[in-house]
Amino acid sequence: MKHVLIALVALIALPARAASPEEDYLAARDAYIKTIQHDATDRGFERHNAALADLESQLRKIIGPTALPGFAAEGKIHLDTLSPEDEGFGLLDGLVYAIPLDQKGIDDRASVVVTTVGLFEAWLRAHKTKWWNQDPLPQDLRVALQSDER
Repeated sequence: MKHVLIALVALIALPARAASPEEDYLAARDAYIKTIQHDATDRGFERHNAALADLESQLRKIIGPTALPGFAAEGKIHLDTLSPEDEGFGLLDGLVYAIPLDQKGIDDRASVVVTTVGLFEAWLRAHKTKWWNQDPLPQDLRVALQSDER
């Protein structure tokens, strides 16, 4: 009985760990992927766009305001699609900021993706065995950022 009491006290003493905003975002993204894939209907397209809008809103709260001189004031979600069958699936979670067309005058605009260390590391882990049928991504953050491969 003494051992059971000690175990119960130890369990009660453990603080409940709330999920971080990044973990909540990743869980929401993964849930959307599961519910949206294989739905090529108009309703599926509407749900897909609503999901991207919700994820963009979550990213704005996680990343916070970002001011990049010469770039658009507001970033857009970097994800192209939540459907694993689509070519643009699996992009880095973040907000992409582009140089407005009127400043450069051409369609091939420069852009910057703003993310967090946690989201970047989660993206690396998700692509440790393959990435768009290419070699695996380096798992070390610094090595991945310095890689010329992508």
